[in-house]
Formats: sequence, structure tokens, C-alpha cells
Amino acid sequence: MLLSAVFAASGLTAPATAQVLLPNPSGNVVIEGDATVAGAENRRSQSADNGSIGAPLTIGVENGSDPAFDDGSNFDGTIPVDDPNQPTALTPSSDDASSGTGRAAAARRAQPVGEPGPDGQTTTRSNVAAAPIEGSVSQPDDDPYAPIGLRMGTFTLLPTIEQSLGVTSNADATSGGSESAFSQTDVSVEARSDWSRHEFLLQMQATYQKFLNGSTDDLPSAGGDATLRLDVNQDVTINFGLGYDFTNESASSSNLTNLTGVITRADGTVVGAAAAGPTVTNRPGVHAVEAFAEANRNAGKFGVSLRGTIIKTTYENADLSNGTSVSQGDRDNVLATGRIRLSYEHTPAIAPFVEVSYGKRTYDQRLDRNGNRRDGTNYALRGGVAYDFGEKLTGEIAAGYAAEKFDDAGLNTLSGVTVDGNIVWSPQRLTTVTATATTSLVPSTIANDSGSIRYSGTLNIARQFKPQLRIDAGVTASFEDFDGTGREDVVYGANTGFVWSLNRSAAITGRLSYEKSESSDPDSDFDTTTARVGLRLRK
Repeated sequence: MLLSAVFAASGLTAPATAQVLLPNPSGNVVIEGDATVAGAENRRSQSADNGSIGAPLTIGVENGSDPAFDDGSNFDGTIPVDDPNQPTALTPSSDDASSGTGRAAAARRAQPVGEPGPDGQTTTRSNVAAAPIEGSVSQPDDDPYAPIGLRMGTFTLLPTIEQSLGVTSNADATSGGSESAFSQTDVSVEARSDWSRHEFLLQMQATYQKFLNGSTDDLPSAGGDATLRLDVNQDVTINFGLGYDFTNESASSSNLTNLTGVITRADGTVVGAAAAGPTVTNRPGVHAVEAFAEANRNAGKFGVSLRGTIIKTTYENADLSNGTSVSQGDRDNVLATGRIRLSYEHTPAIAPFVEVSYGKRTYDQRLDRNGNRRDGTNYALRGGVAYDFGEKLTGEIAAGYAAEKFDDAGLNTLSGVTVDGNIVWSPQRLTTVTATATTSLVPSTIANDSGSIRYSGTLNIARQFKPQLRIDAGVTASFEDFDGTGREDVVYGANTGFVWSLNRSAAITGRLSYEKSESSDPDSDFDTTTARVGLRLRK
């Protein structure tokens, strides 16, 4: 009778073969029956809410055991009741993450008594999870305008090409630069593995900007990264990476404006040539190749990361107004850096860390054009906190100190306080706020100048107003302080853009931007406004 009353209260029909024992000292009622699955005894316990009849029923495993069936599957606590006239049998299931059964069933949301679960079967669980905080649980990707990509074996390829037309008020990005219309072509491809373990990711992009005023050189740029993550075990991962980046140096760069050896210090004194020589007429290319290896190990709440990085930077020749060119080979260098990072998981979402790095920069030429030996060592110490609150808030922020000491005693040690970080915040669904901060030690070949320390920051807000319409707006700022010459550069700007998707394969894009440079060197003051609209095709 007691069994009948319990099943009646839960809306289920009692199987004819089951019998009930009184609650044991632990407060559990043991349900025993004659039914077995593949020879395994289906002895299970059911928790009672203070021993009262009609309390929510939960099927569990007695004494915390986790018996496996003959086929290697595990009991998931589900009792099919399609036919109440059949004996109750326990349903075995495999560890299939996609079906949410087996051990993965522990993460499946419970359903009220008698209500079908995600697998179509009725469960006896009634501890229904509360509604999640908005944005804290990943939502299925149901974007009707998202590209599908191309399937190639175990990889998914996402190719994109965009063609746009625009106008700019300063094509040369220099003081007194001229207006021009331009054509811009952007090509990118992403290849991502779909492996059950490990991951490989390849990203490549290239841009070609052609100015139509007939006097400004075209601007090509390109880049790519390949990364491989090896999951050694649950606590150890090893990462490898190889990257390439090609850009054009800014025409207002101090290394170009002073390339002929003329330097005016903040106090008005002149260093180098007695008179100004020819000026640079092009924007030389800069090639950078990077390779890294990283190992990460977690031991309980503690984590350690070891990373080694090598960067090779090469500068192209600069063309001068007198028809000649100047080699910049004395700027070519290799930077090798090692870093160790220690972290502690204060909570699952917050992990303070500290990291130390040490590196060596070696130039291809022993002496630069001014007779300075710029080989040296660099070191940095940072402390900060990494945070991960799911889709709501992720990132890290850190502060520290960095320095580069040169082999040449005539050059001052380049050093300063560092601030680095990144934040991705979603204040509400469909809105993303992204902020970054970086600090860089920038080498130089200006006579008696150790280089500069540059602080940069960005802030961007993006909003998905409609499934097919995304609008973003942002601001940028940087401050660069040069050691030795007293020069200071401040660059700031704002931009906004939109993407209007026509379907999964096509979208109309647009962008408007403004940038202004203010420098203690008048030749480096400029501002530019640029607008463009284009068509993006993707697969």
C-alpha cells in the first residue's frame, strides 16, 4: 500500500514486481525489484523528503556507487513508463555527450515528475533548475545569417572576400597629405579542426588598398596564424604556434622622418646632419615572423604556464625624394623571450596570477647607422587577475614593470610601468563591449635614442539590432614617449560601421573613421577621415 501511495502521488503506476522497504537510518528508502538488465542487480535508492509521502522522488545510486552494465554503459536514473503493464526495468545508456546520458546525464537539466525530458522519456526528477541569468548559459547557434562554411575532411573552412570603395581626406597619412578615392579588397580564410581531442586553427587574411589619385602608393598588407593545441590529459595542454604579419610603416614614424640623420631635441639642439636632407617618399614594408611553444599545467587550484617565443622582424628599404633609397637593414632584429606564469584559482571564475619574462634582442648588424650597438636584454614583471564569468564577462587585467638594457653604455635603459588587459562584457543579450590595453617597448635607430614606450587602448561596442543587422562603434587612443629626443606622440580616433546580411553568403558593409595625430614633431601632425562601403561574400 505504501508503494502504491508513493507512485500515485508521483503520477506513476507501480510495477508489479517492485517492493518497498522502510526508510533506513540514512533517510533513504530502498527500492528493490526482480527486474535485471544484462544480469546486473537493479538495486537503487530513492531519497525521501523528511520521509513524507508524496515528496518529490529522485532515483539515485545506493551508497554513492556507479555500477556499469555489461555493455559499459551507466544507469542514468530514467524509468520508461510507456507501458505501465510491463515490469519496470532500468534503462542503460552510453556516455554520449550529445544525448546527455551516462555520466553526462549529471549535467542534464532535471524535469518535473511525469514530464518528458530532452530524450523523450519521462523522468522522476523534480528538482527543476531555476532559469539561468541572462547570457550565463550558451545559447544554440540559430543565426539564420551565419555562414555555414565548407567541410573538408575533419576541417571546416570559412572563406570570405570583400570588395569596397571609399574616399579619404589624407591618403598619405602625413602632414599636408592629399585626398583620394580608393578601392580596397579584403580576403580571409579560417580553417578549424573538428576533432574530439586536440585542436588546429588556421587564420589568414590579406588586404590590398589602391588609391586612385595617381600619386599615393598602393598599400598591401597580409597576415596569418596557425596554432595547434595538444590535450595531453585533463590537466596538461601544450600549444604551438606560427605567425606572419606584413604591414606598412607609418609615414609619420620617427624612424622615417629622421632617417637622413636630422634630429631636433626638445631643447632645440640639432643632432646629426647640419641641414635637412631628402625626405622619404614611400611607406616601407615591415615583415614579422613569430613562433612559440607553450605548456600549461593545472594542479588543483594552482596553475603554471611556460612559454617561449621567437620574433624575427625585417624592414624594407626606404625610397627618398632624390631618387635614391636607403637600406634599413640595421633595424632588422631577432627577439627571443621566455615567460613563466603562476596562477591560483581563487574561485572558478577568478584566478590571480603573476608572471616573469626575460628576453634577448639581437640585431643583424652589430652597429646601426649612427654607430650605436643596440643588442640588449629585456625583462618584465606583471601581476594581475584573469576572470571568466561565462558569456557575461571574460578577460584579464595586469600591471607591472618592463625594461630593456642595451649593450651600448651610451644608450639609456628603456623602462616604464606597464598596463595590459582585455575585457569582453555582455551587459545584455546581443550587445558586446570590448576593451583592450597594451604597453610596448618600441626599438629605435635614431642617434642616441633608446626607443620609446607606447601605451595603447581601444573601446568598442557592438549591437545586433536585428538578425541581419549589426552595428558597432569604437574609440582608440595611444601615447608614445621617446627616450633621448623628448618627442611625444598622441594619436586618437573614432570609428563606426555596420554589417547588413542579405543571406548566409552575402552582406553589405560600411565603415566611417577619423584619426588625428598630435606630435612634438610638427612634421608628424595630421588628421584623416575615411569612409567606405562594400560587398562581402562568404561561404
